[in-house]
Amino acid sequence: MKFYYSKKLKEPHMVKMLNKFNISTYDISEYDGAGYFIINTAQFLINPAELGFYIEKYSVYENLFFIINDANEALPFKNRLLYWIENHLDIFNISRNRILYSYNNAINIGIKKYNDIGINTIYFPSFFLENSIGPSADIINSIEKSTKKTHDFSLFVRNGKPHKKKALLYTAENQYECLSTYQLNKDFECNIISKLDEDEYGAHLSPTNYFKSKVDILIESEYNSYVVDADNPIDNNIDAMLHLSEKIWRVISWGIPFVVIGQKHTLKHLNEIGFKTFNSLIDESYDSMDDDTRMYESIKQAKELLKFYNTPELNSILEYNKMLYLNNDFKKQKLEEFFINPLKHYIKDLEY
Repeated sequence: MKFYYSKKLKEPHMVKMLNKFNISTYDISEYDGAGYFIINTAQFLINPAELGFYIEKYSVYENLFFIINDANEALPFKNRLLYWIENHLDIFNISRNRILYSYNNAINIGIKKYNDIGINTIYFPSFFLENSIGPSADIINSIEKSTKKTHDFSLFVRNGKPHKKKALLYTAENQYECLSTYQLNKDFECNIISKLDEDEYGAHLSPTNYFKSKVDILIESEYNSYVVDADNPIDNNIDAMLHLSEKIWRVISWGIPFVVIGQKHTLKHLNEIGFKTFNSLIDESYDSMDDDTRMYESIKQAKELLKFYNTPELNSILEYNKMLYLNNDFKKQKLEEFFINPLKHYIKDLEY
């Protein structure tokens, strides 16, 4: 099994990550047996004609399979996926059992295949692998030591989905001393929430801002399992995705205490990967609750976690997670578990 891509097109992010962990990749012109042709979805938009040339040329090889890689973000919407397939692969009569759709940074719970359109799916945890979520560990340690705590809590998100606004309103109504970047589309004023005096997007990414508070209320990108948007009539079924973006790996790698507003069982999955959460200190049963209840309970538990700030018990968990996240041998093991080994089964099954 080999991984291929076109060196004449923009290098897929997946290829960079595979190379980082010493997994060889080859130019598609070197194709010589069963393997995977990695295509970044951006290539469909940037240079569809040249990409189409390679797809058509190599579509005749029955042992070559196609990975549609959504780097960097997961785009799980099926009709968006169908656009790529119908306009760029179906026209060359490529069997859909030779196509794999790669979810980046998200784990689809129990969905290994879209049966109605004949597409297999696979998980590729790019943000977990890449270590590109901020400065080096030495710089982070320096920032942590030199930054004064000004707030008990932080809630850093960009404007967007309703659950983000709902969470921020809840912290305001319950008088959390919270540092936030969310502007609520400028339709909300509250003296309790201190907004940062800088560009919202820059503040959201600045490591210094994270160390101004003691506990981060972390909101992941996906919350409801089904979103209906009347102004954007697209199939927004996100298939109960566990979305693990840069947000969660940022606080883990920087040693910042956190609670999570995200999909159900996010904390459970972190434990399954090998990371520790704070269930020895607080009640993390919110992780298995339903949507709004899960949000409110996680925010309540932020105050409980604050009681353990700078204690040996909490610091031990934070240090353990930091070291684990920076361990590339561990990451390669997880890359093989989540991606390489499942591909071996796919290619074995698909060859017959």
